[in-house]
Amino acid sequence: MFNDWGRQKQIEMLDLWKTHFSHHLSGFELFTSPLRESASAVVVGYNAGGGDRDATELNSYMTRFMAENPDFGLPDRGHYEEGGRNYIVANKIRRYFFEGKRHLLPDAIETNRYFLRTEGKSHHKDVVGSVSKEAQAEYRQFCRETIRNLIIRSSPSVVLDFSGKYTASEFCEDLRFKYNCVDIHQHQDGKDFLAEVSIAKITEEPASAVISVKPHPSHPWLSDEHLEFFRNTVPLYLPEDSNSH
Repeated sequence: MFNDWGRQKQIEMLDLWKTHFSHHLSGFELFTSPLRESASAVVVGYNAGGGDRDATELNSYMTRFMAENPDFGLPDRGHYEEGGRNYIVANKIRRYFFEGKRHLLPDAIETNRYFLRTEGKSHHKDVVGSVSKEAQAEYRQFCRETIRNLIIRSSPSVVLDFSGKYTASEFCEDLRFKYNCVDIHQHQDGKDFLAEVSIAKITEEPASAVISVKPHPSHPWLSDEHLEFFRNTVPLYLPEDSNSH
């Protein structure tokens, strides 16, 4: 079963964390939703948030992995669907990225491009940079292959990448998917700050559309007009129904 695969990946990440990152007490998180075959979408952020740069004890999420009888179960529901979590990014995903298409969210999978839990991108860079180059490469490869296989296994109609790291083409290239570019939309405000939505189509299985958004929706320079640009652009490329390739 798919969730069994997810539990196994969490066990593998725990081994990697124990080997290279045990000093980072905020730990890691792979998924914030159940895993679903024939998903409506795979929603990919940058990395797991909620970490503490100066943590002196294990994050509560990690204690269940480290217990005498560890619990590697996956969440019962996602953060982004109606009735899910209420933090800023979750609200923005519902309001601006899935406007008019929120019925897709209960069948979506939620994950991140990188799994270490930190307080932000710069903290993530520091944590990864604190280990050897070999360990860095092992971590990045584990994240890359996990996300690639997650997409293949779930066969989503669309992958929404809001990590702010890639264009849609770069996202496909990084995960070794063959693809075609589809479209690109940009909006620049009066202060010359640029927001971008790019779209690609994976041309092999699972033939998903990829939508990449720049910058990350938590970026402090994003204005209301940028968010309206996202709301008027991203949902146009989402399917009407779950798994409508």
